Amino acid sequence: MRLAVPAALAVCAVALTPAAALACSHIGNEAYTIDPAEEGVDTTPPSALVDAEVTVSRRGTAGDCGGVSSCDDIGVFSIVLTPGGDDRTAADDLGYRVTVVSGRLPQGLILPPGTLQPALPNELFFVWIDGRTDTQEAFDAVLGLVPVDRAGNEGPMLTVHLRDEGSGCAAGGRVPDQALWLGLALLALVAHRERARRRSLIA
Repeated sequence: MRLAVPAALAVCAVALTPAAALACSHIGNEAYTIDPAEEGVDTTPPSALVDAEVTVSRRGTAGDCGGVSSCDDIGVFSIVLTPGGDDRTAADDLGYRVTVVSGRLPQGLILPPGTLQPALPNELFFVWIDGRTDTQEAFDAVLGLVPVDRAGNEGPMLTVHLRDEGSGCAAGGRVPDQALWLGLALLALVAHRERARRRSLIA
């Protein structure tokens, strides 16, 4: 299972030289908007999520694990969602409430309140200030994911684990910094186009 942070995804504009200083900017999940036209008409809640894969793709570093950047002190995690569906709202147009059910989040990570519109279709992204150090604490928390349709109906909660063993940039399974930021920069472009598409449908 892959893992699902505040409601922003940190993206670095990556230079080609590893030692170059990188600028850190943010995209992220947006607040989910309830459609007044659906309220009172749609009374059926969404089905429970079929699955949700959570991935912690980065922890903060001291800047010596693949280059120096202004993003060195951030952590990143994502949640890839497999919706169960809804009778009126498209599966990739559902919102989600994300809460802590039990356990401990890493220091500096605060989950955003309210219902979130995923940054990408069926994928939530989160970042937090994790500290500019190669020694990171372990954490383990259970998150609750509740699907919400455009009428505001809430479906059943699915719980997932958000966990990391700590130990900084040398921890196994992490994506090298430059590859990560290049990938996230591409995701930022996709997310920008997706937001533009959603706005054109509403207009």
